[in-house]
Amino acid sequence: FCIFFFSGLSALIYELLWLRHLGLIFGNTVQAAATVLAAYMLGLAAGAYLVGRFPHLFRRPILIYGLIEAGIGIYALLMPILFLMVRFSYKILYQHVSDGSIFLTTVRFFFGLLILVIPTSMMGATLPILSRYLLRYNMGFGRRFGFLYGINTLGAVFGLILCGFYLIPLVGIKVTNGIAVCLNLVIAGIAIF
Repeated sequence: FCIFFFSGLSALIYELLWLRHLGLIFGNTVQAAATVLAAYMLGLAAGAYLVGRFPHLFRRPILIYGLIEAGIGIYALLMPILFLMVRFSYKILYQHVSDGSIFLTTVRFFFGLLILVIPTSMMGATLPILSRYLLRYNMGFGRRFGFLYGINTLGAVFGLILCGFYLIPLVGIKVTNGIAVCLNLVIAGIAIF
């Protein structure tokens, strides 16, 4: 429960960071924010769906959870490079298309999805994997699952407050990303070992 709290905390730090990064690339319009958020939520749903389809593959759910958390951290470490690639590609397209076109909104969604689908799918897979672990204990699964989901949501709230009001203003985007990456790798290490 403790590591899943910090997993939610780091996930919302990433979401806020990635939304800011892509807002700098696409502009801070409502359409740009909505397309990035939709891509984020689609990735979360895809991860939960894929894990739900193949529960028998996870004989050691805590180990798999740890590996997924490590994957999230490593991917987040590579995000600045991916943002540079998206910025370069979007800049080329933007020069040849009018700002208000449907095509540009579609391009924003595609780039947002392209860059976010892997880490958000991994994030979406964490709850179903940990719930698989909880299924081993027949007593009170509903209560335990509700507590697991609630503690993750509480961590997400703390992550949003911590990132938005303290980390970014005090240490900047790069250091905030580094803190979240370190947090993910610590979570992964605890779960794996």
